[in-house]
Amino acid sequence: MTRIDERAGDNTAMDAVVAKKGNDRVTLKELNCLISEVQEYPLKLDSNWLVLDILAGDSYFLRPNLAESIDFHLLPEPVFNRLREVYGLELTSRDYIYRKVVSKNGKPVVEVYPRIVMVYLAKDPSRYCELRLTDDDTLMDLRDRALESLGLSEVPPERLRFYIAHGDNYELIHITLQNVDSYFDTAQKVYIDVCDLDNTWSINHERHRNSKIDFASNSLSSYS
Repeated sequence: MTRIDERAGDNTAMDAVVAKKGNDRVTLKELNCLISEVQEYPLKLDSNWLVLDILAGDSYFLRPNLAESIDFHLLPEPVFNRLREVYGLELTSRDYIYRKVVSKNGKPVVEVYPRIVMVYLAKDPSRYCELRLTDDDTLMDLRDRALESLGLSEVPPERLRFYIAHGDNYELIHITLQNVDSYFDTAQKVYIDVCDLDNTWSINHERHRNSKIDFASNSLSSYS
């Protein structure tokens, strides 16, 4: 983000730059302080940053492969809150895109495109949860979080099966301490199949047990 020339005076309000909301004002000096704060703001794990679209648009979601400083800016939450307080939002129901600071390769980064897995109950796909993957997650971590979110934690393990969906094919996941990177390259759909009281499953395991699945060509991406 580029600082603005202050030759008009430190206390010049931003009347000619952006329409104000109410009587509160941001001076050129304060605006430059906010820009400096954005550039120097520390990345603290689990803190919130917001994605600010450079070009006005009508999308509620981030398109794939956007570039920082070209397509969007990242603002720490306190800076965004100050600007929102003064100028408001064009659409309050839309203009919030939060992203978390996470650890990647031992360094804090803002995860603009988080890896998301959608987990559905096989017999009732209207029941689902959205799980964000981290570099440290194992398949057991994913299983436990999904079962808790869907209220299935009390179901005996032998009455549960987990599948990755690729179109009409389902590949059985063997739950281990293996890292999720071995299974999930990007966002994908996972189905939890619960054995009914009459010992039947919603997904025909025999039909899919010998299927060969190409993970890369069948992965399903989602951005939000």
